[in-house]
Amino acid sequence: MTWGYKTSPINRTRNSAGELGYKLPPREMNRWQCIDIQLSRASRLLLDHYGLYAMLPFEPWQLGYLCSHPRHGSLMVCLEKARKWFHVCIAWLSYLVAGAETREVQSNRYPSHARLHWIDLLLSSGIDVGIDKRWIDLLMDTTVILYTPEVEHTGIFLHLTDEHSTSQPTVAWYVLYGVPVWYPWGSKEAALHKVKAYAPLPHQLQNATTFFTSSPAEVTSVPCHTKSPELPEAASRKMPCTKKMDKFFETRALRNTRKIASETPEDRKARLNRVPPRISAPMYLWEENDDGEYDRVLVPR
Repeated sequence: MTWGYKTSPINRTRNSAGELGYKLPPREMNRWQCIDIQLSRASRLLLDHYGLYAMLPFEPWQLGYLCSHPRHGSLMVCLEKARKWFHVCIAWLSYLVAGAETREVQSNRYPSHARLHWIDLLLSSGIDVGIDKRWIDLLMDTTVILYTPEVEHTGIFLHLTDEHSTSQPTVAWYVLYGVPVWYPWGSKEAALHKVKAYAPLPHQLQNATTFFTSSPAEVTSVPCHTKSPELPEAASRKMPCTKKMDKFFETRALRNTRKIASETPEDRKARLNRVPPRISAPMYLWEENDDGEYDRVLVPR
């Protein structure tokens, strides 16, 4: 399984009628279709097993990346649409994993074991499409199932109600998993007893209903490049910014902690005894860009 996609050189072929066309090379096409099937199977297993309420998106292959196209440009448009739709499918998988863990916690006296159950489900019922231990490890190494404030998530708009809904998670659930929530607040919502905890603060209501402010706050921004007033010679020198680098290592530390907390004794033994690859392992270098920030760049072999 690969969580990134890059397009190989396009093949120019002829169809059964002898017409020229453009399509992905067979090897690249198989890679795309493989991850397509794996995401669909994993999502369907979680949806059905835990009785989650969600409408799965259609598979990316339906956008036509398996077909031959009469023009090179039309194939590239198709591939770009499919590539973006893979992001939607991965987002759905993230949502379904969160829902599975919630159902496990509700029915299990040991919440720390919740993750092991959905992992076992995918391993036992998805092995025929390539969902194996390595697939799970790669998933755990991504931010797909990292529900922390440091990881950006798409927000959601909700309508608040007093009625208990089995199909819609609560505002608290979305916040717990790092999803920003917006909802309207008016006289109708204010009259609902169960949602009074979500009422805006008094100063927020005042700001929302006041057209003019007596002393509007001045918006300031902190540039990445700073100049030293004490040292004239440093006035024209750009100071490097490590915000992006610091966030990367902080997110990785949280992901590793989360992964270690859920591993079994056998997994821990295998991890500690594993010999790091010296040839196949990718190597990255932090390089300063023109804006004074450090970018993580893959070192070519």
